[in-house]
Amino acid sequence: MPDYNPEHYPDPYAFKPSRWVGGSAVDNDHFVGFGHGPRACLGRKFSLTEGVCFLVMLLRDWKVQVDLKDGEDAESWRKRVMYDQINALSYLPPIPIRLTKR
Repeated sequence: MPDYNPEHYPDPYAFKPSRWVGGSAVDNDHFVGFGHGPRACLGRKFSLTEGVCFLVMLLRDWKVQVDLKDGEDAESWRKRVMYDQINALSYLPPIPIRLTKR
């Protein structure tokens, strides 16, 4: 479960990928997706590497575009998808995007 505590992450509901850059902004103890200690996931490093490779291969061949509704601009789309849907539900709903072949 993600940590939405503003004490650990200022403005926790905002989409800010820069908070993960540099390593100093985040304490690894606040995210334990693979566990810690003697019972940590054995496939952690493989899984993280595989995820990066998958994204690289996907983005090499496909262009990702947001799927805007009629009359909607990019900022309205971002608010609708990143704030309204996520705050209203306890699970992450499908994000409307369009993949086009490069």
